[in-house]
Amino acid sequence: IAAYFQEYTKVVVEALSDKVQIWMTVNEAATFTGAGYLEGIHAPFEFCEKESAEWTERMCKLTRNVLIAHGNAVKVIREQAILPPQIGIAMDGTLWMPRSEKEEDIESAREITFAEIADLHQVNWWMDPIVRGTIHPVLEAYLTEEDKTIIRQPIDFMGYNCYKANNYDDEKRPGSQFYSGLPRTAMDWAITPDALYWAVRFFYERYRLPILITENGMANLDFVMSDGNI
Repeated sequence: IAAYFQEYTKVVVEALSDKVQIWMTVNEAATFTGAGYLEGIHAPFEFCEKESAEWTERMCKLTRNVLIAHGNAVKVIREQAILPPQIGIAMDGTLWMPRSEKEEDIESAREITFAEIADLHQVNWWMDPIVRGTIHPVLEAYLTEEDKTIIRQPIDFMGYNCYKANNYDDEKRPGSQFYSGLPRTAMDWAITPDALYWAVRFFYERYRLPILITENGMANLDFVMSDGNI
């Protein structure tokens, strides 16, 4: 699939690079791989028992395919684009906000945001190999040295799709800040506007790349009130 994606990138670059300068190779790798091929809630609805040997193998193979596809796409855009390109990748994944501005709370939230666990929903699972060249030990066994070189192509920015802080999701999660009456969207997602600040801060401090908020917003049931406002 990575080879097919490389050919696809060539077609898109040839068609659009005289008009387009800002490029994102992949959008929400954690979601289209995890939700599609492990959790079974997005197409193609494949389910795998979490933390089984099969789950780990599938997760690592999916990750390798996406990272190789990304690296090859960066190379193609960099080499063949007509207008000078700015290239990044749009990520989603776990973001925890500190419960206060105290240094210990900030560090605790940072540690959970970048937890060193084998989980493709951690942003660092993807971004560390791309930007820092560091690979999770579980993933290491699935990558060759050539793979690592392809993956670690220089990028110009990191995109992040920011909708909420994850530590307001579930009252059963350790360290959760869930509370009754917390404002929520029609999708039952916590409304945590400060997530925008903490996402930019945490990801910039770790990766030292410009951060673009590439998706943001809320799903809500809107209607016109009696005073004409929404």
